[in-house]
Amino acid sequence: MDKQNDIKKPGFFDYLMPLGLLTLSYVLLCYLPCELTIKGWIVFGVSAFLFCLGYFGLIQIIPEPKSATGAVVRKLIMTTLAVAMFAFGLYYVYRDHGSEKSVVIAILLLIQCVVMCGFGSSDKCDELLSPKLMKFLNYVLMAAMIVAGIWFFAQEIIDEAGGSSGRVEVAAILWGAAGTLWYSRHGSDER
Repeated sequence: MDKQNDIKKPGFFDYLMPLGLLTLSYVLLCYLPCELTIKGWIVFGVSAFLFCLGYFGLIQIIPEPKSATGAVVRKLIMTTLAVAMFAFGLYYVYRDHGSEKSVVIAILLLIQCVVMCGFGSSDKCDELLSPKLMKFLNYVLMAAMIVAGIWFFAQEIIDEAGGSSGRVEVAAILWGAAGTLWYSRHGSDER
């Protein structure tokens, strides 16, 4: 009982530093040069480092949910945010015609999405979400990414105008994401 009274609830200023680091990590991505040189890789590395500091600092101060419903809501929020970031990365690759900068940003966002989706995984979530349902949803998501990748790749082949439009890069990233999901799903099944 005394431990509960001693725990300080995080306030606005406790969240300010991690959120500021996260924001700064994304702002730095805007300053990546179109062709990645050593300067670009340094900016990329600093951005990834700031993401790690901000993200892991943030999850340390976010209180654990007390109920299974709270755990599921937190996981749903983090997953929705991760999917939105991944979709933005794919859109940016497509819009920027598969430039080096856009592909690097999309891959970084994919890695961050994998990290974010791992947050909120707890035994409390299993109380409300059936592992069989989650496995089925993962397979549906993998299949959708593979089919979408095939569609983008086929559109690139069918396009008579030629030139790079970023569709091959989007397809490759979708297939890579499906492979990552497959590996993470089977890696967690073996544990």
